[in-house]
Amino acid sequence: MIKNDIAKYVRELYRKAGYKVFNFTSNIKIRTKDWVDIVCVGHGRIILYEIKVGKDKCSPGQIETGIQLAACMAVSNQIVYAIISEKDYKEVAEKLLSPLDK
Repeated sequence: MIKNDIAKYVRELYRKAGYKVFNFTSNIKIRTKDWVDIVCVGHGRIILYEIKVGKDKCSPGQIETGIQLAACMAVSNQIVYAIISEKDYKEVAEKLLSPLDK
């Protein structure tokens, strides 16, 4: 399982649910340093995903971004940030869809 496969799964799942999906995985020419890999916007919610595969770990900048996003989550239940891997991406992505989104 590679990062692009996980990104494709998340993109397709959320697009089918009516979300606008922005993909910032490393194979995209425009890459914003320390930003998340996928942003899903729809139904009054923003869901942000960082994808980690194999032994890949968050950089210090990604950790700082995660801390800032966690602060946003603390004041709004409409913003969700998650780190997903090849072990849990399907379960997490499906669980974070609102029951109204399905």
